[in-house]
Amino acid sequence: MERLRAFIDTGVRFQGLTVFSEGGTDKYALLLLQKKKGELSIEQSQIFTDWEATVPHLKASLPLCVVFSQNGVITKSIATSRAKEPAALVNSAFPNLDFENIFYEIQAFGEATFVAIARRALVLDHLEKMKLLKIKPVTLTLGLGAMEIVTPFLSNTVVATPSGTLEIPEGEDEDTPIRLLPPKAGPVTEVYNISGLSVGASYVNSFASVLSFIAKAPQHPSNLSDLSAGLQSEYVTQRRLSLLAKTAVALFLGLLLINFFFFNHYFQKVTALREQVIVSDSNKKTYRELKEQVAAKEDRVNTIRSNSNSKVSYYLDQMAFLVPEDIKLELLTYQPLAMPVRNDKEMAFEGNTLEVFGISRESTSYLDWVQQLEKYPWIQAVETISFDYQSKDRIQFGTKIVFREQ
Repeated sequence: MERLRAFIDTGVRFQGLTVFSEGGTDKYALLLLQKKKGELSIEQSQIFTDWEATVPHLKASLPLCVVFSQNGVITKSIATSRAKEPAALVNSAFPNLDFENIFYEIQAFGEATFVAIARRALVLDHLEKMKLLKIKPVTLTLGLGAMEIVTPFLSNTVVATPSGTLEIPEGEDEDTPIRLLPPKAGPVTEVYNISGLSVGASYVNSFASVLSFIAKAPQHPSNLSDLSAGLQSEYVTQRRLSLLAKTAVALFLGLLLINFFFFNHYFQKVTALREQVIVSDSNKKTYRELKEQVAAKEDRVNTIRSNSNSKVSYYLDQMAFLVPEDIKLELLTYQPLAMPVRNDKEMAFEGNTLEVFGISRESTSYLDWVQQLEKYPWIQAVETISFDYQSKDRIQFGTKIVFREQ
């Protein structure tokens, strides 16, 4: 639950920005970090020579931890006194200050106490620039304020940063306090190993400020605290609203997509059923039409057969007396089809025609039988349509007999 809340409030990617001076000009060391499986990794690190070059790389959607350590930010080391109030500690380091015009931060490094101050105008000017970009920093730190959290993980005895140089006692010598040395002349190019992560000296402050934010380290006594807390609250509120809006849009689009799939499925089913109904109605109509056509043709055939059955019976009886003993009739077809059946044409029959198929032992018997048939006055023509020797004493024949119309 705590991880979910942390993700909602801050996410898993963080920005650290250190504003420092080099050669009399302000520079910006930007560090982009990602938290994955409880470990931090560096995604991007870059130093910009002016604010305009830095702006395109700042992301308003990511939490930004800002460290001010440019010219105008001064850090002093003082003797620790637990009894003194923050204002008294600041006065002991910087007597006669006008608190209306400065921001201060008191930083404890073991037995050492550092006091950092900066003109209000210096800090507020940068915050105004960020406000124009709708960027709300989540932490504001002066000088070396965030370094307290990383010093236990540094193996170096001297750590140079854009904000100043720290001298860390060797080993576990707790009696010797961390010393603040003058800033290193020229660019700081060292690279430090912090729990296996290589961090350049220019980015140590940025890294430390992000780590303090993630670890929710206790805030140092500072008159920047209320301003920093207010900006952090605004950022968290803005992020929550943004996530809520994105979730609502995603949920709405998801519901629309689900609704579309259901509607599409329903529409396809309805369309398929309609097509089935149309096809069914069309098939029924076609079936009725075909049935009517068949019935009409059957009536026609029956009429023809009823008129000619008596004649055909007579003809067959007469022809039967003439069939020789060595001829065997196998198939008789009265009024055969005039042509093969086709879907796009009506069936046609050869009227007054009889096709006879059979087997004869001798060709002379078949020829004599055909000659006898030709003598009948009610036979118009006799035509041999097939004649095939299957063996010496077996001939297969087919004969067409056309009757005269009477």
